[in-house]
Amino acid sequence: HIFAGIDVPAINKNSQEVTEEDFYKLVSGLTITKGLRGANTTFDIYTEPWALDASQETKKKTVVDLETDILFLVPTEIAVAQHRANAKSAKTYTYMFSHPSRMPTYPKWVGADHADDLQYVFGKPFATPLGYR
Repeated sequence: HIFAGIDVPAINKNSQEVTEEDFYKLVSGLTITKGLRGANTTFDIYTEPWALDASQETKKKTVVDLETDILFLVPTEIAVAQHRANAKSAKTYTYMFSHPSRMPTYPKWVGADHADDLQYVFGKPFATPLGYR
C-alpha cells in the first residue's frame, strides 16, 4: 500500500478515482520488460474481478495487489525456489502477515501494510495494546 500510494496517489483519496487507463499505465510501466503482450495479459488477469465489482475500492485494492505481487511476492517466490533448489538440509519458510493496522491515515479497506509485522516481532502490542487490534 505504501509504494502503491506513491505510484497512484488516488488510492488514498476518497475524492479521486482510479481509472482503467491509470491502471494500464501502471501495469505497462511495471511489466516493461515483458512487452505489450505481458502488459495486456497482466492487465486482463488483474482486472478480471472488475467485471463483477468495478467499485473504486476494488480498483484501488487491485493497484495494491499488483504492486505487492511485483515488489514482494514474485521476488520472494524466486528466492524461496532458489533456496529450495540449493539447500542441502535447511528448510525454507515464508509467511504472509495480513493483520490490519489501526493507522488512522490508511483507507478502511487497507489490510496490513509493508513492515506492519515488525511491531509484532518486537512486542510493541504488549507495551501499547490500545494501538493494536
